Amino acid sequence: MNSPDLRWQRILVTTDFSPASLVAVRYARALAEERGAALTVLNIVEPFHVDWKMDTSERQRDDRAEAARAMAALADAELRGLPNVGTELRPGQPAEAIAEFARVMQADLLVIATQGRTGLVRALMGSVAGQVVRHAPCPALVIRSAPAPEEK
Repeated sequence: MNSPDLRWQRILVTTDFSPASLVAVRYARALAEERGAALTVLNIVEPFHVDWKMDTSERQRDDRAEAARAMAALADAELRGLPNVGTELRPGQPAEAIAEFARVMQADLLVIATQGRTGLVRALMGSVAGQVVRHAPCPALVIRSAPAPEEK
């Protein structure tokens, strides 16, 4: 049996700036430090669609600007002092855009958080993490956080 190659040199971690994704960023940072790997933190800015007649370009600019501010704050708080780290903001649908970015950057490991939702909440909202794992071009580490008490 062949052993898996655990010489991760390019680690990708996704964030939506939620508490769960902050935990994933911390795991990814620890792995990057331990392995001497490059770390990229990715946020996907979803397109805003309301009505085909409505101009949403201002809203999209605002969403991207807010994501850029949140990413800068995250980098300052969680990534300071880490060599070989980058941040990326990309537009798109999260599951597809994450898998595609992992392919393009040739990630060796993808770290992603899941909210740990179950039952009706998961059925209605789906699981971005689950979709990403199914389409990831590399091994994925899913960091599960406990669901909020009202979601149990």
